[in-house]
Amino acid sequence: MSHPRQQLSTLLVTFLLLILGAVGCAKQSSPEGGPYDMTPPRVVRCTPEEGSTHVTSHRVRITFDEYIQLERGEDKVIYSPPQRIPPKALVNQKQLVITYQDSLIANTTYTINFNRAIKDYNEGNYIEQYVYAFSTGDYLDTMQVAGQVLDAYTLQPVPRILAGVYATPLPVDTLDRPMTRMTYTDDQGHFTLENVRDGVYYAIALIDMDRSYSYNAPSESFAITPDSFRTEVVHRSALMPAKETKETKVDSLQNTTDSLQSAADSLGASADSLLSKGDEPTTVADSTATVTDSVSPYVYLPNDLVLLLTRPKTNLIRLERLARRDSMSLMATFTEPIDTLPQLTILSPDYLTTATSYYPDLSTDRKSLVYWLSPHDSLVRDSVVVAFAYPTTDSIGSPINKLDTMTLQAPRVQAAKAKAKPKKQPRIAAPQPQTASDSITQASDSTALADPKNDLSAVTLLSLDDINKETTRDSLWISYDVPILGIDTTLVQLAKLVDSVPQPISCQLRPDSIRRCRWLVDFAKEPGTTYRLTVDTAAITGLYGGVSAPAQKDLKITSATELGSLAVTLTGYPTESPLYVYLLSSKEEVLATAQPDSAGLVTFTELAPGAYFLKLYVDLNSNGTWDGGVYPATPPEPVRYLPQTVNVQARFATEQKWAYDGTPLAEQRPKELEGDKQAEGEGSRANTGTEKRDLNVEYAQRMRERYGKRWNPTDRERKIMGLPSRAEEREARARGENVEIGAPPKEQKKGQDNKQGKTQTQPLGTGSGAPLRNNPTTTRQSAGNLQGRSQAISR
Repeated sequence: MSHPRQQLSTLLVTFLLLILGAVGCAKQSSPEGGPYDMTPPRVVRCTPEEGSTHVTSHRVRITFDEYIQLERGEDKVIYSPPQRIPPKALVNQKQLVITYQDSLIANTTYTINFNRAIKDYNEGNYIEQYVYAFSTGDYLDTMQVAGQVLDAYTLQPVPRILAGVYATPLPVDTLDRPMTRMTYTDDQGHFTLENVRDGVYYAIALIDMDRSYSYNAPSESFAITPDSFRTEVVHRSALMPAKETKETKVDSLQNTTDSLQSAADSLGASADSLLSKGDEPTTVADSTATVTDSVSPYVYLPNDLVLLLTRPKTNLIRLERLARRDSMSLMATFTEPIDTLPQLTILSPDYLTTATSYYPDLSTDRKSLVYWLSPHDSLVRDSVVVAFAYPTTDSIGSPINKLDTMTLQAPRVQAAKAKAKPKKQPRIAAPQPQTASDSITQASDSTALADPKNDLSAVTLLSLDDINKETTRDSLWISYDVPILGIDTTLVQLAKLVDSVPQPISCQLRPDSIRRCRWLVDFAKEPGTTYRLTVDTAAITGLYGGVSAPAQKDLKITSATELGSLAVTLTGYPTESPLYVYLLSSKEEVLATAQPDSAGLVTFTELAPGAYFLKLYVDLNSNGTWDGGVYPATPPEPVRYLPQTVNVQARFATEQKWAYDGTPLAEQRPKELEGDKQAEGEGSRANTGTEKRDLNVEYAQRMRERYGKRWNPTDRERKIMGLPSRAEEREARARGENVEIGAPPKEQKKGQDNKQGKTQTQPLGTGSGAPLRNNPTTTRQSAGNLQGRSQAISR
């Protein structure tokens, strides 16, 4: 008997051990597959070869080092010159085959610009910028044009929109033909047009809504250079220091004659002769590699164009409706706020044709306007015929005035049930047939003459809520629910509080000319004082009778010792046209507006302590508002920002000097502005959702948490992640430097080096490896970019 029990115990113990082992294995972390491939595909072969001349084949075959996919090729790939029948693009594993459907033009340079359209099949790594070029003639055009696109009103870079050039002369009315050479701006609005034929051009940028590669609709945002320019290539030593600010890519194509020899105004020599043997830059291995280790001695011009993008006016003002909302009032509703009060003329009935027959009241948002009609017994039966002249805009947003004549019938009303509680009826806008004889005394009419037994009508006391709040510019308003015909001044008291004791003071009550439902309480205000306004019962006489309720409100005026002021001295600004200076909040809200005096001084007083921003625009057409450009000859009105924040302190008068053109346009907009987000173009990453995080940062963090200092990736893994090799690590250890993989980087010195993008020496573990050094698909990537990636991994 004991033997079977012993066997059973052994089996139970074995079973328990198996369970515990399984649980222990389950608690272990799953194995990692190694670092992630964050490298985009690389071109290994092209047929015809990149930069070939005398090409007759209609088919281009590009082979990559891994499987690829083409995303939204019809939207992202740009073929220059534009094709009447778009070429066909077909992906076959590692190959991309482009077939031209149109006949090729003789003696022409063709380019295919792949704008983030090619990515690897598995990880989805995009090729940021790759341009394939060939020529059907004897030479390949090699001129370049570079610049940046900024929003004309905010000076923000405009990313991922179309930029190109037009040969002169320009069409008169619209750009009804495609651009000569095109590309897309990058995330900072920069663009570089390559393989441009030497000549005279205008540069243009636009958000191409109809994919026509041309500006042909007022609804499209566009920018254009005010003057034409000529392409050229010069030796760097001949340039002023101001133009030596950016590296310029130089194409050095062997056995290819530069197109300069065909231009009448060229330098008189081919590109090969321009590059002497002593100054010839290093020849790159393929067509898309960029010389990053040395700066080319030659610069292509222009390389600093600034295009200011005018966006179409979206605030097209339209009259949505003009209707009788009840028997006693008319209401006009607009799609956008109006700046000009419409003109209403009542043609019929006769008793409404006098000057006091109606009272206008504009809403706070300026989108609606109520016309209160003088009470009359016949209003419920009579239609109202009006002539309505109102502001609106045409199809391109230009302001115009329009006159409509219309008949507004009385709304349908129902007789009130005896001894029933009045119910609020919906306001009927559409004309309705007459069904009641007199609604003025009907409870169903929302503006019926008030019954003396009704409840008291509310009175609201208002003060300002913006930058003028609690300053001497603040104001008090008495607001009522119907037009105010008069106020009994004996029932309105204004007092100054002295040690919490009210001391009566005098004031003036003034009606608002366009908002007849409110009156201004006008009085002299002293800093550091609190005022109390008291309105007694029945102080207000309304248009439709009734009794007003009592109300009370305190208004505090801040002491002068708690406020500051700002004096801005402008220099170098144009004086031929009016100039307006805006005081902005961090959200770019306009807090105050001022104009400079004859000495260029702009003053803002009674400012709460804090940070402010300054912006100005020149009103070229003197219409009191900023206007964008109009094709072809009218540029957008100039806009400037003070590049830095202005800090105002209490009890101090802050002085600020502002040179109108003291800072380049692209560097003027302060980074502290909350609205400083890149204006989205048609292909911005914010729209496409293609922004990718570096998965190797997360991988390195998991490895450090799991293995600590024992984590020692192989050279292959280090290359993928941009970390130094083991040999470099050993050399650093021999020099006594930090060799810990993933060690925190040394703090960079703040100053001019950082501003100019210079990179400080980093410890191993965060230094810049070069896995992408010879990758032709990662143009303009420097060791500094890779170093920043390594720092992110180390953190």
